[in-house]
Amino acid sequence: MKSFKELSYYHDLIVNGDRKLIAWGAGNFFRSFYTQNPLPLTYVIDADPRKKKICGVSVRPPEALIGEDPQKTLVLIYSIFAKEIFAKIRTLGSFDCVQVSEVLGYRERARIEQRLKANDFLQSKPAATQKRAFMVQGPLIDGVTDRIVRYLTNRYPETYLCVSTWENTPQRLLKSIKPFVDTLVMSERPFAGYQNRNLQIVSTTQGLKQLKSDGIEVAFKLRSDIVPLADSPFETCRDLQAQYAPPKALGARLVIPELYTRKYLFYHPSDIAMFGRVDDLLTFWDVPLDTRRLSFKMFEDPKLSLEAIGRQQTPTETYLGCEFAKKIDWPLAFTLQDNWAFFRDNFIVVSPKALDLGWFKYPLLPKTKGPYRYQACISHAFWKKLQNGHMPDADSALTFRDYSSI
Repeated sequence: MKSFKELSYYHDLIVNGDRKLIAWGAGNFFRSFYTQNPLPLTYVIDADPRKKKICGVSVRPPEALIGEDPQKTLVLIYSIFAKEIFAKIRTLGSFDCVQVSEVLGYRERARIEQRLKANDFLQSKPAATQKRAFMVQGPLIDGVTDRIVRYLTNRYPETYLCVSTWENTPQRLLKSIKPFVDTLVMSERPFAGYQNRNLQIVSTTQGLKQLKSDGIEVAFKLRSDIVPLADSPFETCRDLQAQYAPPKALGARLVIPELYTRKYLFYHPSDIAMFGRVDDLLTFWDVPLDTRRLSFKMFEDPKLSLEAIGRQQTPTETYLGCEFAKKIDWPLAFTLQDNWAFFRDNFIVVSPKALDLGWFKYPLLPKTKGPYRYQACISHAFWKKLQNGHMPDADSALTFRDYSSI
């Protein structure tokens, strides 16, 4: 992760037009990010020789970088595999390079940092006195998770705080959080599964089981790189739950953010943060591990219909949503109307402002509409319309290609 000084430097290079901008990565990340945040790119580098153009920008092989002047070039990485790409770039020359999501989101990251620093005075966590909890799950990220935990302890000292992570976590990282948590849960890593879904399932379920054992009634499930910065997130969610009747199979509705709660990908609730009764959260998360070996190309097949993508349960969120549906006896019809009814009756979808989630991985949060229809999310406004009886027409036979158009 780059320092603020570095990110400010790279940001100014982009804004002032001081460097030739070359992108690396011609995949879905590029399509999503570039169309929402266009930059004057010279070309895009990708190792796949079949790719010639993406979003109107020409695609060239990695060797094209050899002919560029490192002093006049900035390489912007559009990929989740940044570590591997950084290593490859170093073999081609001494180029300045940075993840595009980091450099364009550095002002938001500065805001997050400022909030964390303003709430950092306790040297250890006092014993919790409330039956509510934050449950932080996932790998401990150096310089991120420890600061999130410190913030939550300082901001909510009486709230129970559990971190659920892995047995092979370095002692140095464990030591950085131990004074600030009520409970540390350590689990053996399972087969990760596609998009690390099994890691999510195990770390979340084990953390929630610990909460239940300790008598905690309600909880926020959070990724280890996300922090809620809103002033009263528990009160906001409990007030919303009180306004809407609970589903038959749950004690109360689950509260989820708009971000990644997809409108056209079936049964795809956001998994980056979730609030609910601990028993209800366990109903959602305590599901079988997925032992299939899926490939990303499966999801990219433009001939697949929305129904086929849903039935294959390729996206992790869809796998989780479908398993949850089975547990609450929700018949999966794999139509868009049924998908929307699933969210209407079992969840509360909240706006970004309600929780004010700060995300270190992607400080510049993806837009919930997006330029491509398949990226569209169920907004709080759309969810409210569903509550009021509105159910739009939609054709689930449309293909991924149809929903990939602008």
